[in-house]
Amino acid sequence: MGQGVVVRSLWQYCQTRELMLRRLDVPTLPAANIQKIALQARALVGKPYSRQHALLGLLGLAKHPRADELYCSTTAGLAIDSATGIDLSHHQPAWQPLYPATLAGHPWLKTIDVEWRPY
Repeated sequence: MGQGVVVRSLWQYCQTRELMLRRLDVPTLPAANIQKIALQARALVGKPYSRQHALLGLLGLAKHPRADELYCSTTAGLAIDSATGIDLSHHQPAWQPLYPATLAGHPWLKTIDVEWRPY
């Protein structure tokens, strides 16, 4: 929570954490929206994470991500929603809150296989 939303190298991030890459898999989504998602995510850089939202999430009370209540993977959900209008929580209890585990099993996201090699 300290620095809020930051841009980090995936290689450095995955040194101490497990990592799964997923991509929005909506056939009718124009390819240009992928770039819009990245731009929306960059617009969140510097915004603080919310301790209150983290607590609400742990209690199972956090729902749709909001810019003033950023927490972990809700940042990804907010960027996707802002860029495309697609709400990953879609008012389904099984998809709320948008934790990494929720996104890992989300039916609208496709897993991307990658091979990591240090350069």
